[in-house]
Amino acid sequence: MSAGTNLVELHWNAATNAYQDWGVNGEAELVPQHRQRPDGTVEEFDILAQRSALKTGFVEHYGYVSLFPLLLNVIPHDSAHIPHLLKTIRSEGVLWSPYPLID
Repeated sequence: MSAGTNLVELHWNAATNAYQDWGVNGEAELVPQHRQRPDGTVEEFDILAQRSALKTGFVEHYGYVSLFPLLLNVIPHDSAHIPHLLKTIRSEGVLWSPYPLID
């Protein structure tokens, strides 16, 4: 199995037409907490609370990492994924920013 084939099998998300990481996903939020110290002062801190069940799947985020297979010449020159990657590069709302780097 070639590196390109393995990459497609593991990281190509057909639903979003992008190379994406695979991981554990879920929603969480910061919840403010406080506790009283023995000296009477109050310590404030946040904890991360899970809001939804964890599930495994693609991490649907577009970033430079989504372009690495193209930039590093890992996928074949005639891959059907190339038009999707080029469209992502051209889409101003996806990777373009008024700042030098995003991601």
